[in-house]
Amino acid sequence: MSEKKQYNYGLALLKIFSMMGIVILHTLNNGGVYHFARVPSVLKVSCQFLILPLACCAVNCFAITTGYLAFHSADRPFSIKRWLGLWLEVVFYGVGLNIAAHFIIGTKLDILTNLMPVSNSCYWYFTAYTALTILTPLLRKIAVAVSEQTAKKMLVVMVVLLPLYTFFVPTNGQDADIITDPTKGQDADIFTFVEGYNAIWLIYLYICGILIAKTGAFDKVKSMWIVLAAVLGIVLSGTNDDFYYTYMPVILTSFALFLLFKRLPIKGGKGIKLLSDHSFAVYLVNTQRDWFKWYYNKFKFIVDRSPLFSVSFILGYAVVFFMAAALFDILRGLLFRVLRIDTLCAKVSDLAKKAVTKAASFI
Repeated sequence: MSEKKQYNYGLALLKIFSMMGIVILHTLNNGGVYHFARVPSVLKVSCQFLILPLACCAVNCFAITTGYLAFHSADRPFSIKRWLGLWLEVVFYGVGLNIAAHFIIGTKLDILTNLMPVSNSCYWYFTAYTALTILTPLLRKIAVAVSEQTAKKMLVVMVVLLPLYTFFVPTNGQDADIITDPTKGQDADIFTFVEGYNAIWLIYLYICGILIAKTGAFDKVKSMWIVLAAVLGIVLSGTNDDFYYTYMPVILTSFALFLLFKRLPIKGGKGIKLLSDHSFAVYLVNTQRDWFKWYYNKFKFIVDRSPLFSVSFILGYAVVFFMAAALFDILRGLLFRVLRIDTLCAKVSDLAKKAVTKAASFI
């Protein structure tokens, strides 16, 4: 099958949607919009019962999509080349934005920290993705080797039972420490999901994506039922004032959105693919530590405007921010191409593979 037929433009569009969702999520929370919105108000209700429930699915959708697409490339030899390229991209934005912040808003110049983004967890998602990368060869082998029936059983447990369990047993910690105070075990983060901000949750979603790809799960379910599942998840999410990735209604909405976007009949769209390929940069720019701290509560001014203006501003800002960051990253990609970064990553990847193979021979 040709690469063009294999490429799913619906999932590429989902990655774009997810990154815009992250921008919206941070605008509402870190930007202060949701906290300062008056109760009751149209803006508060719109955020709680529609915008936030959808935006909160961003990370989940992105991770599920990563796993799904990984299964279809399971026959390719594993290489850390892609991870090295992402690492250099993370360093590029971490160092570059730190220098820009130092001269523009007067923050501390901390290049050394940004040169070691994983050990310093400059970006939690990339740190978690690094752990996932280490396990990727094993996960791919398991995905190929396991029978379809076993994969379906695993999927039932992971997609249905576990999220249902987390609905009754909190996984957002609630400041409980089960080790130092066992009496708080009921409110503790039983699976150490930390609201989804860690490698465990990312690996969980990645495996779910792999299993869905292997089994073709939910392909026979009518889109109408998936839409209803998404609506139910959004409504249930709105009844809770505390939004986090491991909340069961958010998980339900995330899987429903993934399945719906996967089915979109988009036959071509080079622009969608181009923007999707550069979407990760949007997250890197939006959450760089210096600027993330700087725009804390910077958007609270819109709560005093009309609901139409406020909602339009939130959505419009996400679109403009995404486009600006993605277009800039296209230029960054051209620079990396001129510097032959891809060739460098390939050589380092080959050396690492030889070193690991040689070390394994001594075990």
